[in-house]
Amino acid sequence: MTTINETQNGDSQAGVLRRRGRKPGTSRDKGKRPAKVDPLSSPSPVQPQLLSRINESLVLRAIRQHGPSTRGELSQHMGVTFPTVAKAVGSLLDARLLEEFDDVMTGPGRPAKRLRLSKERAQVVGLTVDVQQCEVAAAGFDGAVRDDAPPPFATPRSYEALLEAVLQRVQPLGSADAPILCVGISVVGLVDYRRQEVRLAASLPFLNGKKLGRDLSRRLGVDCALVHDTHALCLAEYVYGEASNLDSFVVLEMSTGIGMGAMVNNMFITGHSGFAGEIGHVPALPDGPQCRCGRRGCLETVASEWALLERLAKDHGRKYDFDAMVAAARGGDKLVRAELDRLAKYLAVALAYVVNVFDPQCVFINGQLFDELPWLREQLVNQARQLALEPAVAGCRFLPTSGTHLMGAVATAISAVTSSRVHELQDTLSGIAFTPTRRSVS
Repeated sequence: MTTINETQNGDSQAGVLRRRGRKPGTSRDKGKRPAKVDPLSSPSPVQPQLLSRINESLVLRAIRQHGPSTRGELSQHMGVTFPTVAKAVGSLLDARLLEEFDDVMTGPGRPAKRLRLSKERAQVVGLTVDVQQCEVAAAGFDGAVRDDAPPPFATPRSYEALLEAVLQRVQPLGSADAPILCVGISVVGLVDYRRQEVRLAASLPFLNGKKLGRDLSRRLGVDCALVHDTHALCLAEYVYGEASNLDSFVVLEMSTGIGMGAMVNNMFITGHSGFAGEIGHVPALPDGPQCRCGRRGCLETVASEWALLERLAKDHGRKYDFDAMVAAARGGDKLVRAELDRLAKYLAVALAYVVNVFDPQCVFINGQLFDELPWLREQLVNQARQLALEPAVAGCRFLPTSGTHLMGAVATAISAVTSSRVHELQDTLSGIAFTPTRRSVS
């Protein structure tokens, strides 16, 4: 692997001249306009800093991939010189991204110094902003969530109240010994990653047009990174869950709305601004019911929890809450069962589209409704298998999710810290980068 210590700028320009059959410095070079040279291969005060940052990023990747390592082992893993590793490690130790510990298992003599992602010298914070409640948790830079999380709290009904509530819970988590490096914010609604702005939160309209990450960052004095809640769930499954060894998978979430996160060949699909995966707003029923997004006939109007409860209230003449609906379904209520069958039919069509378009190794299905009624998930999968293209669905598994939005928010914060050191190596979430080298942050 090439690093700053293995590529010197002078050799680059000489190589260009030799390929043209001349030696640098000959008379034929006099009076001629110099050839344009790539900025990364020309002497520049910026270049050493950039390549140093790249080496630091490679050290972080190697530790994620191989676990705690000595400097010598990192040199071998990365294929670079020991001084290159030592310089990068020194910078990362200063930034509190790494910490050193004695390896007592190395045998007799002086214990070896090993390096690991910081557990005690730094932390990140995950925050989820959902329709009903919010959660906050701190974690080491290694991704291990700590046990001293404040209890969940009801989502405030105004923007200023939300900022104040988060401030009160996040500020006490930081300390001089373990400063907060970043706060990852999973938020329900469309997130514009280019603008770092909540564009549309139908269930929390006070968030519309708000730069939640920027405003929290100003109050906390800490970098913050926004992520769409379904993308956070997808990232959690990739980092912590059953997708740890998968290259291509999809997470389908059905709750108050319907969302999707997709990874294809180790890359998260977010689109130009971050709106990819809004499968809940594809047309499903021409001239159908009014959707919360303002349009008619979206998939959410026929296959979401809110649509299900609205139809039951209309047909039964009384309001249902989620628990009452589940109890009725378990009790064999024919009207409730018929509405659930209708929901599964529409959602199965959408799921078949997803399988045909993305050809995933696995589809992870998330939703409290499916947790409470496992037979409904099985019915959905069976119908989707019948509708999808046979070669695509034959190699696809369907599993419940194991990650959470909070875990995805933590992973987002870690990713943002890593990518901020070398913007040129961003791997994505369209401004929120994550390294696919290893499916774990430990």
